[in-house]
Amino acid sequence: MIILRMILEFFSTLIVLFLIAIWFYSIRRESIELLQLEYENVLPSLHELLQESQPIIIRGVPIPPILNSLKLAEIPRLNSFPLSANASYTLQTYRTHPELVFPDEQAIGLPIIEPIVGRTLAKELSIDTWMKYTYNDFILELSGYFSVLKSIKTSVILGGCGMVRPRSLYTCIIPTEGTYIVSLVNKRSENFLPKTAWTYKYPSILSVNDTPLVGEIQFIDIIARPGTMVIIPCHCIYSMTPKEMGKFHSAVLLELDSPISNMANLFLG
Repeated sequence: MIILRMILEFFSTLIVLFLIAIWFYSIRRESIELLQLEYENVLPSLHELLQESQPIIIRGVPIPPILNSLKLAEIPRLNSFPLSANASYTLQTYRTHPELVFPDEQAIGLPIIEPIVGRTLAKELSIDTWMKYTYNDFILELSGYFSVLKSIKTSVILGGCGMVRPRSLYTCIIPTEGTYIVSLVNKRSENFLPKTAWTYKYPSILSVNDTPLVGEIQFIDIIARPGTMVIIPCHCIYSMTPKEMGKFHSAVLLELDSPISNMANLFLG
């Protein structure tokens, strides 16, 4: 009886600690303050800045040499690589005629490459291996206390991506070709977003037809070019808008999770 009681108390304590961990994982600052670093000086300062739970801009980062239109042209075996499950468009089509690939979807923010396909393409291009090798010390510093238990997902982004709420502990955006406008939505503005269907829409195209209080929605724009990384903390809604629509744009998405964020995502669905 005493042993059973001890077991129940142990598991009750674990559940309470887990719920507290989820709460801390999902907490966000009311306002957005951009922090900046140079990549060559990132390791001594990164851990301290991460405690601020704010987006961080890092300049002078290395970029995968393979993810641009010229290098992709040298890999003919990937010409027929489908951008979506229905194979309406291929990698070659977007590389040679980006303006023809889902033009209506591109205009509002729907991704032209499905997330699961983007992860597959990253593996085909060995970007995941390149990232772990090149950014090993950076990833360890970003992982903090969970460096041994971390999990990493690397994906390819082609074109833009409307608003999403990241569930990973940190999401790193690294443009490889083209210039992106990364928009970060203020937490206080989330109540003014459309009640439904705001996912994968650019905040700049929202109108009063989408939400009556559209004028109350505040967001910060970051100009991100190749050589720039934007680190976004969990639950901070962001979007990636190509600065020049109809031109080839690509980026790498590095998502880092810890046991807490993995369990929280499983718990929250």
